[in-house]
Amino acid sequence: MDEAKRALANELHRRDLRKSDLAHHKELPRARLRQEATEREFPLSRYGGTGLFFFGRHYLTPADKEANIQLRTKWVALSYLPLIPLASYRFKCKQQGWKLFHWTDQVVLNKVPLNWDQVFLTWLKASPVYIAILTLLCIWLKFR
Repeated sequence: MDEAKRALANELHRRDLRKSDLAHHKELPRARLRQEATEREFPLSRYGGTGLFFFGRHYLTPADKEANIQLRTKWVALSYLPLIPLASYRFKCKQQGWKLFHWTDQVVLNKVPLNWDQVFLTWLKASPVYIAILTLLCIWLKFR
């Protein structure tokens, strides 16, 4: 451990850096990832639930399932209806609370390539709503 501290001190000195520079440099990508993986509604949207939201809970590996590391996909949504997938992220999830009252705390771990299996499954689950909307739209246009 002392050897690692000496190596770090030597490298900081060689690059003319302070320890505070190192902490700032390390935090930037994590902060950017946390910001990127945040749900938010669009300002001034007419419909509630219009914005960027996460849908789907999937595990990439058995080890992820055991550690409760979930794959979730960020979508552009209109009235909480997923329309356009943007990116997939892995979240470390932790159940908290007691009996009937519980919630999940989640911390983003990393961004992964868009998971198309999860995208198609989300579209499949939302398809009855898409079909109902299209049917109502066709009926409305017919009797207009």
